Amino acid sequence: MGVEALADWQRLQRDANEDLIVTTGGLDVGAEAFDCAAAMTEHGVDHEVIAVDEIAERFGYRVGSEAVYTPSTGVIAAERTVQVQTTLAERAGATFRYEAAIRSCSNEGDLARVDLGDDPGIETILCRVLVLAAGAWVGPLAATAGIEMPLFVSCEQVGYFDGPDVETVLIDRDHPTRYLVPKVHDAPGIRVGLHHSGRPVDPDDGPFAPDDAISEQSSQWLRQVTGAEVNQVLAETCLYTNAPQEDFILKRHGAIVVVSACSGHGFKFAPRMGRAVADIVQNKDPQLPGRLGAWWRPG
Repeated sequence: MGVEALADWQRLQRDANEDLIVTTGGLDVGAEAFDCAAAMTEHGVDHEVIAVDEIAERFGYRVGSEAVYTPSTGVIAAERTVQVQTTLAERAGATFRYEAAIRSCSNEGDLARVDLGDDPGIETILCRVLVLAAGAWVGPLAATAGIEMPLFVSCEQVGYFDGPDVETVLIDRDHPTRYLVPKVHDAPGIRVGLHHSGRPVDPDDGPFAPDDAISEQSSQWLRQVTGAEVNQVLAETCLYTNAPQEDFILKRHGAIVVVSACSGHGFKFAPRMGRAVADIVQNKDPQLPGRLGAWWRPG
């Protein structure tokens, strides 16, 4: 699916006439890196295994094992991508209603019903198909339609650091998984995150404040892999919507399509998931692989 997603990203860039991805190359270390290598071999993705000494010489990273290098790895301009997708959608006839809070949704015969706002100013919309893609709020909103979603929300953290000039993405797949993203797309520094290390939270009430202990873990790891002094300049939190086995969930219930392309790794598949959702809306098979193919079927 990553191969398909990259082709869809390239199509999006052509449609928008914008460069949304900076190709940096990427290193994966840890035992699970070789699961990635096996998948890339199966699907014809160019990669190579690099010895520890060569990693330090070519990329400047200090790691304890050989790594898998993928030259096509890149970094997406996430905020700019959302702006571009919004613009393209509007050109295609979409209307955006900002700050129009959804109260509930339901199936009403062959149609879907959406209630917006609060008493006494509730607005009801009836539509042929409702795509419910509400991120951390998709579970509670789906529940108003009697649709149960096996999800939980966690508050995850990233830090931005002043440090050495690094040019290559690094993902350490030992637990916890940690990643380093070079300073690109006007980022305030080198980005470091701990994947799936945050606490469960309520998406409305939090808590959302950065955790000093996670900042220190990120700082220590960045010093370790670069051999340089670093200084955190910014810490941010975000919400992960987590599904079993880190799956994506796309499923049609009557006139409601629930979408949770999530678990912290969904954005990189955004154009591919959009194409899949468009197929499901039209009652077409989205041609999703494996467990994803099992999830989408009407329920």
